[in-house]
Amino acid sequence: MNSSTPRMPPPPRRRWLQRIAGLTTLWAGLGWTRPAPAAVPVGPSDAHLRGHVGPVFATPVMPIHSQLLPDGRVMAFGTDDRGRQGAALQYMVWDPALGTGAEAMSLLLHTTGTDIFCAGQALTPQGQLLMFGGDRIYAGLRNYANREVTQFDPQTRSFSTLSPSMHRQRWYATALSGAQGHIVVLGGRDDREYAGDPEFPATAATYAETPEVREEDGRWRLLTGAGRTAAFVKSGGWYYPRAFLLAGGDLLIVTPAGALFRLDTEGLGHLATLSGSLPPGSSLLPSAAWAPGRVLSLRADGSAWTVDARRSTPTIAATTSPGGLRTYGHLTTLPNGQLWLNGGSTRGNTLEGAHLEGALWTPATGQWQATAAARHARLYHASSLLLPDGSVLTGGGGAPGPQTLLNAEIWYPPYLFRRDGSGRPARRPVLRSVPAVLQRGQTGVGLVLGDDTVIAQVVLMRLGGSTHNFNASQHRVPLGFRQQGVTLQVDLPSAAGVLPPGHYSLFVLDKHDVPSLAPTVRVL
Repeated sequence: MNSSTPRMPPPPRRRWLQRIAGLTTLWAGLGWTRPAPAAVPVGPSDAHLRGHVGPVFATPVMPIHSQLLPDGRVMAFGTDDRGRQGAALQYMVWDPALGTGAEAMSLLLHTTGTDIFCAGQALTPQGQLLMFGGDRIYAGLRNYANREVTQFDPQTRSFSTLSPSMHRQRWYATALSGAQGHIVVLGGRDDREYAGDPEFPATAATYAETPEVREEDGRWRLLTGAGRTAAFVKSGGWYYPRAFLLAGGDLLIVTPAGALFRLDTEGLGHLATLSGSLPPGSSLLPSAAWAPGRVLSLRADGSAWTVDARRSTPTIAATTSPGGLRTYGHLTTLPNGQLWLNGGSTRGNTLEGAHLEGALWTPATGQWQATAAARHARLYHASSLLLPDGSVLTGGGGAPGPQTLLNAEIWYPPYLFRRDGSGRPARRPVLRSVPAVLQRGQTGVGLVLGDDTVIAQVVLMRLGGSTHNFNASQHRVPLGFRQQGVTLQVDLPSAAGVLPPGHYSLFVLDKHDVPSLAPTVRVL
């Protein structure tokens, strides 16, 4: 090559592969705050009504599982760098502070040998990401389960296998951080149907109907008093069970069949059937909470229902329909309490009937507003995740599916744009000083603003983890506060079920719901 010829940079995928050999330590300061993400782009004239979807950008793997980390980065896994099913070898880390190009992405090696494809996932109160179970091959067939506990350390980007393992093998299990720092793991399949051959005996489809709890010290407790087929097997109830933390520390279980249960995780556990029921649903349809004990659930007839489980007898009510079935759709809770529905299809995992437009639901009115169209259909094996700037990452889809999507998009909600139709980004409130650590039940916690913008809401959003059209980790906690000039005095709830320990994005919102950039804080 002529020395005067400019050296072309390697293609993006090769640059990602080069990073495997040169891992760098993540943010190592005492706090978790990261530099500000890229600015909100200018949108169309209706961006203040429909939001705006940014350009498609490539990801090193298909983000079947995505997890917001305490340092503001996103870890994702689910396939190799060609979009083939399996998460035993590779995963990715995206740094939003560096933009959406190849320089912001790292393709890294997973070294434990455990395939965490379709595992459960949850952050510990200390900020480690744990993955529960996942895939196992038997007789050359995938989609058997394992019982391993795999830990990812965000600071060192290292994987390890923790001991002891779970009592039950689980594939498609939900993992949910509890009120006392423990993690509840429920649902999942064990073995699948196989007729057998001379080398491998036949297997029958079996399911992990008994939940279990991992204490903070790593010990496991099987909830033998709470195992029930109706809650965790019937009608696809084993498939990432829809579980939500209640103020008292119990879990609300919303089943595909429509039955509701309350799970007490103390001791050997207890599962109580609640009065009332929802119309039949599907494990492929989303449900999400917009406040503790208050859940929106989409059902198989295209309807939408709310469940208010703040009292012993839940209140169940129909709300307006989003307009069409949303199989494989996602519901993401926003800082202002709205729920954003994106992706999915009226006809399952096919492009026919796929929804490109999203829909925004407002709890106060029960109404839906259509939102900007995505470029790609997000179906089976897609994920959606709230980011610390108030935007939503949505990516993946495929393995299997009509498309193999190693890419993502960012939806910028209406609250990020000026209300004058210019499409320009709104002026955000600014947080100048925030304590890195908060204590449940604290009162008068001081926050300092950049100016005297009048604040309408202060909200903690637990760091989300999304997979298979469910985000078990998202948990929105509105806080009481008083404002005097640039100073806010904030009061934290004392109920462990309302504010469980762990890491949260702390947002302040003005009277138009425009959110600040959210630093990460740890609640003890």
